[in-house]
Amino acid sequence: MTQSLSDTVEALLVEEGFKVDRVKPIVPANSLDEDNAVTFRIFIKGHKGEWPCMVRCFETTSRVLVYSLYPDQVPEHLRSRMSELICRINYGLILGNFEMDWDDGELRYKTSIDVEGFGLNSTILRNLVYGNFHSFDLYFNALALGMDTERDLDMIVMEAENPDMPKGFDLVDEIVH
Repeated sequence: MTQSLSDTVEALLVEEGFKVDRVKPIVPANSLDEDNAVTFRIFIKGHKGEWPCMVRCFETTSRVLVYSLYPDQVPEHLRSRMSELICRINYGLILGNFEMDWDDGELRYKTSIDVEGFGLNSTILRNLVYGNFHSFDLYFNALALGMDTERDLDMIVMEAENPDMPKGFDLVDEIVH
């Protein structure tokens, strides 16, 4: 008998050393497969912050979603600003995207995969979850700066993507400038 997708995901997460809790989902799913969804919660400690992560398994459609959830909700008066920030971040992303619930301010990063027809193995799941964690951690401080300051959003994104970028310019040849 073949192992269910959720059992496979749970076993692979445990194998990676995560403490895995099976929970009722806290993130809404817009899927007809909702009744068959199994949700796992794990907690991640990155270089720039700590956050909860939800891994959702949809058995009948063979899909796996990974959500990294920003620990604080976006206050209503900052949702327009944060929408612009995540739009600027999303524009260059290759894997996944940031989302924000306009009604309650929940902010999350999502990666997903459809494994129908070929199944799931540890390499595929590892790429999916760690790709999510890396991207979320990369922009973690940018999200905080977007909410806590009036700094220029382009600069916030640029600094997140280029953390070693020098601030300002040194004039080498004043005649050229």
